Amino acid sequence: MRPNQKVKIKNYSVRIPQWKKNDKEIQQLTKQYDQIDPGSIETFKDFPLTQKTLDGLAEADFINPTDIQREAIGVALQGHDILGAAMTGSGKTLSFLIPVAFK
Repeated sequence: MRPNQKVKIKNYSVRIPQWKKNDKEIQQLTKQYDQIDPGSIETFKDFPLTQKTLDGLAEADFINPTDIQREAIGVALQGHDILGAAMTGSGKTLSFLIPVAFK
């Protein structure tokens, strides 16, 4: 190196991959699954769901869960099997799909 030459230093920041952030968030939420009380659920925000999931539900105008969703989502998140019967259009499919996204 020459006497008057400046040294260039590059600053490399460590980036955490998005999947690791999501994985960590899901691990933290999983600890809350056993505390789900269907009787206290009023909105989807009351479920331990990732922010990305809650944002997607809100964007699709899903704010308040239906009765079948209120009863089934928590049970499914806890890893139990579900056999639900409700009328067409009651939200059964969504109540089964949300927990599947976290397994």
